Amino acid sequence: MDPNDYTMVWSAYGAGATVVVALLWSLTRGGNWLNIKWAFRLLCVAAVATPIYHSDATQQFVPAIVTATLGGMLGGVEEAMPAWRLLGLSAALALLAAIPMARLEAAIRRRFGSNVPDSELSATAHSADPAGD
Repeated sequence: MDPNDYTMVWSAYGAGATVVVALLWSLTRGGNWLNIKWAFRLLCVAAVATPIYHSDATQQFVPAIVTATLGGMLGGVEEAMPAWRLLGLSAALALLAAIPMARLEAAIRRRFGSNVPDSELSATAHSADPAGD
């Protein structure tokens, strides 16, 4: 594969993955479910951002989720297992990272005393009249 094509494909995949993660991130902004919110967010990031070496081409990466899915459908379980192992490792690391992230968010929310999403905070801050008029 031409290096320019390789870069273009990864750029398109990266843009699409960024949009998916941003959408899922925005869907989990509100609410009081800190225990699973960060686990869900980081699992999504790990699923779309984990690369693996391509089996046919040297020094080229492919998304592991695509390799695991297509390899399992077209080549069987033996061909998909390396990608599934790597995705499992990425998921385990994401779950480990979710614990301190959830604790950090809980500490910040306790410190600043708000369980209201940022969008509601900014809307009420701008609508309040500090002069009392």
